[in-house]
Amino acid sequence: MQPIEINAGAWYLRCLRADERVDDRPVLLTAAADPDTMWYAPLMVLVDLRAATDYVQRRALQWANDSWYSWAVCDPTTGEMLAEVGLRNIEPTQRTAELACWTAPKQRGRGIMAAAVGTVLRLAFQRRRWAVSGCTAWATCTSRATRHRPDWRRGVGWRPRGACVTRCSSTAPAGT
Repeated sequence: MQPIEINAGAWYLRCLRADERVDDRPVLLTAAADPDTMWYAPLMVLVDLRAATDYVQRRALQWANDSWYSWAVCDPTTGEMLAEVGLRNIEPTQRTAELACWTAPKQRGRGIMAAAVGTVLRLAFQRRRWAVSGCTAWATCTSRATRHRPDWRRGVGWRPRGACVTRCSSTAPAGT
């Protein structure tokens, strides 16, 4: 699938970029240096500009092979990347995916991730025909979460400081 740009109200979601017009790599490096982000995104090991470039290129390849759909959550007026949200470990036959997200340290507490997660899940459930009932607790995965309160019955754990992973799945028959 080709990357999709999404208007999420106060925020704009687009694919990650590192080109002459827009460069998300400085934000990626800042997030990767933040211990709170790394606690919940340990695979985001970015030690230099080259690693950040590889990260952006990997996300583009993952879009192409339908293994991970990732969006930079941006300020619509400046294009500055504020966070990343994505669907990973996509299993089309099972109609399942994991939602992964993080918010840049200086951007936390603004409701960015609440809007981004809601937008991405609406897209997934409408476009990919996943059932909403499999992921009823998406609102707990927000940049406003400030405490750790596990809620495993619904498949999601509250994560402090703006990062989370949750499993979303379909409860509808595969042919619907």
